[in-house]
Amino acid sequence: MRGDGREFEKNFVSQALQNTYWLRETIEEVAAEETWIHPLVVFTDAFVPYLEPIKGVRVMNKRFLIETLTKRASEPGSSVLWTYAELLQKRLQG
Repeated sequence: MRGDGREFEKNFVSQALQNTYWLRETIEEVAAEETWIHPLVVFTDAFVPYLEPIKGVRVMNKRFLIETLTKRASEPGSSVLWTYAELLQKRLQG
């Protein structure tokens, strides 16, 4: 991925994947549920053409964020995590 024709300082896709694995493990420890996490990298102030996911990470601009989250929220199993929201919050805040 490149920004303004230059390489980014960080590899956003790699960072998103690492965070996804960590979050999935944390959720599974707290909820005892296997979860699928769909990582997103969202650029708030940049044009991002439509791209196929890169290593499973969707890259987009903020214009498509609400639509994407709404679509994902209606998938089967999405509501299960809300029953563990308080436990997850405590765990994530340490």
